[in-house]
Formats: sequence, structure tokens, C-alpha cells
Amino acid sequence: MNTEINLHQILAESFLKAGYPVDNNLNSILFHPLDLIIEAEVIRTDNSGNEASSVVINISCRHKKFPDGISEITTGLGDNYEKALEHAFSNWIISDFTPIHDYLCGSGNLLGGYSETISCTGELEEIIGWDLFFGPRLEASQNLNTLEININEKDQKQIQQILFQPMTDSLFGNPSLYYIRTFMSKINNLQIDCDCRVNGNEWEHGKNYLIDYITKYQANSGVFWIKQNLLIVNKSADKIKSSHLVEELNRELTRQKESLRHAQKKWWKFWQ
Repeated sequence: MNTEINLHQILAESFLKAGYPVDNNLNSILFHPLDLIIEAEVIRTDNSGNEASSVVINISCRHKKFPDGISEITTGLGDNYEKALEHAFSNWIISDFTPIHDYLCGSGNLLGGYSETISCTGELEEIIGWDLFFGPRLEASQNLNTLEININEKDQKQIQQILFQPMTDSLFGNPSLYYIRTFMSKINNLQIDCDCRVNGNEWEHGKNYLIDYITKYQANSGVFWIKQNLLIVNKSADKIKSSHLVEELNRELTRQKESLRHAQKKWWKFWQ
């Protein structure tokens, strides 16, 4: 590893290339428009002489809206160590940073996608609103020495739909902010790998749903992977923007009051 390379200087330059103004404070960078502090740490590197280098970096974001921080890893490849860092930071800005940016900016200034939903307990006493921000769905295919990475706009909401049931089971009962990382890969349409984490912790329940999805997904021969990150956060029910959601919920509440008055717990799914 070249210790003379300033990690945060390269991160700052990567942001500037993407069109974002930042200040480099040596040990972190400050994203001025959002008052967001971003720190990076290399946790693994592989330098094989004249061969391509690879790095694994942990990137942490701190803001008053999430004082405990949001941390995730990103990986990069390059002809040398510095190129690998640039690749890793570029990957993070495109995919991981997008839902964080959109949450802090609000749904009126989005880089990625947005949905909202409502959850309600079976006792019908508490209605919880949820905002969901999601980054681009990145898909890559590699055959021989050619790697192609594309954004699948048509299926942007597919992963959030797949994860709705585990989110209902594990997350919606505890209003909070959840940052979800998803990654799925297939080799020659057979060998499967999958990673799903919530706030940096492995989420087996969500992972099982993704495994089922990627198992059935038909890909070309070679290496194929899908990556998308999501951020969901609760809000008060009176901040729900979609009148359609509210109308649908009111109809469902009326029906449930008549038939399931004493149900222990029930959730309904409405996305807009």
C-alpha cells in the first residue's frame, strides 16, 4: 500500500468529478450542502505486483439526522492502488450515497427512486408512515475479460417489493432509520452468492428472500450480479403525501375493524 496517498483527497476528488462540492479535512470530508461528514478507511487491499490491485473500504457518514452514523463497505479494482481507490469511491457515490443524499434532501430533489408506504398494527391504534429511498439498481455481466455495468431502470422497485415481507416481519414494528445493502451474484447461472445487511449487520431474513429471487433469475453465462441500496425511515402519518395511500388505508381500516377487531398484529402493503 502506498501510504503517501491521501485517502480522503482521492475521495474528495471523486466527489468533485461527480459534480459535488466538498471540503477535504485530511481525516474526513465535509459535504457542505447537506452538512454531512464522510470518513473512509481501507480495511483490505491486494497488490499483486504488476497485476490489477483491489481494495475494500469502509465508508462512514455522520449527520444530525443519524448521529450513530451509516457505514458500509465498497470495493474497487484498478491497474494500481490509486486507481482501485478511485474505482471504489466512484462505486460508492453512484450506489451507496444516492439514498443518503435523497433522504437528506427530501423527495423534491432526488437522484434515485422514492416510494412511501403506511403500516398499521392489528389493534388499529397506530398508523406509521414510511419513506423509502433507493439507489440505482446496478447490474453487471462479465464474460471472459469484458465487464459491463448497467442501470436497470425497468426493475428499479423490484428489490423493495421482494423485501417488503421481511421488512414487515423485522423492521416496520420498530420505527427507525434502516439502511439496507443488497448484493446478489450468479456464475454460469448456477453458483449463487448473496449479501444483505441492515445498518451494517447481516440480515438473514432478508437474505433468504433475495436468495430465492436470484435462484429463479435467468442470467447469461459468466458472472452476473445485482446491487442496490435502500434507506427506509419512519415519519408521522400526517406527512403521507399520497392521497391514494390514505384512501386505501381508510378503506382497509374500516374492513379490519369489522372483521379483525381483536387481531394481535396485522400489516398492510400499500406503495405509491
